[in-house]
Amino acid sequence: MAKTPEDFERLQIELYRQMSPVQKLKIVFDLNAAAEALHTIDVRSRYPNASEREIRMRVASRRIPPDLMKKFFDWDVEKEGY
Repeated sequence: MAKTPEDFERLQIELYRQMSPVQKLKIVFDLNAAAEALHTIDVRSRYPNASEREIRMRVASRRIPPDLMKKFFDWDVEKEGY
């Protein structure tokens, strides 16, 4: 049983080593989904009257570089914001 932060870290590393690549990838996907949900909640609270497209664009603009947002989605981050 982990009693100190160092013990916990060693235990965590050992548990990660025992995981299969699929299990590790699932953790990554789950964390990405959680981050996406939190970004969406934040955007909805900041822009309560935003359309679904606007919400998606604002969320996407937090992880996609501005030049690509403009080129592929016609979303100008400098003009529209995040």
